[in-house]
Amino acid sequence: MPAITENKRPTIALASASAIINPVAQRRYVFKIAPNPGQDATVIVDELKRREVGTIGLLHVDNVYGQEGQKSVADEAAKAGIKVAADEQFGQADTNMAVQVSKIVAAKPDAVVVWAVMPAAGIIVKALKDAKYPGPIYLDAGAGAELFVKGTGEAAEGTNMVFPRILATGEIDTTTPTGAAQKKWVDAYQAAYGQYSGFASFAGDALQVIVDR
Repeated sequence: MPAITENKRPTIALASASAIINPVAQRRYVFKIAPNPGQDATVIVDELKRREVGTIGLLHVDNVYGQEGQKSVADEAAKAGIKVAADEQFGQADTNMAVQVSKIVAAKPDAVVVWAVMPAAGIIVKALKDAKYPGPIYLDAGAGAELFVKGTGEAAEGTNMVFPRILATGEIDTTTPTGAAQKKWVDAYQAAYGQYSGFASFAGDALQVIVDR
């Protein structure tokens, strides 16, 4: 960030933490494409409330991204009357989260929210499944869409993830200009690479911003 500011070099970040662009006065040359953690947290908690979840377990990575996610989920949960029964953190480089997962499972929450990128997100979900945790598991967009599915295998089945709707191309209303453009983009990407990458949306938007400017 100091190098970007000192050189006054416009930079588009594909990362999630709001600290990338805030405070605005100190981040004049940095722009962000991905949803903010607070937006992901709102979507997750709205779904938890819809499903009448009373308590949650929360696992988050110990960095700016994870701390912002933890606070966002805790704040939104409090507004919705949902109690955080257990809250555990881990290091991004950790390869074994058995201790944290065991504490979460012991608290018997109605649902578990995981705030992590891969491979940590996959490790935690596998550990929850190995511990026979019976409730639903929710992940934020940082888990990586198809990266999570590929890296987690069968353990990914039944989990829930917040992500921009472009992943669900079958549900996009292509009668609107936006929907038609999204479908065209996904089809072109799949034709070129054989499958679609969730993060390609962010990269594509970043490049479009540069072109438009």
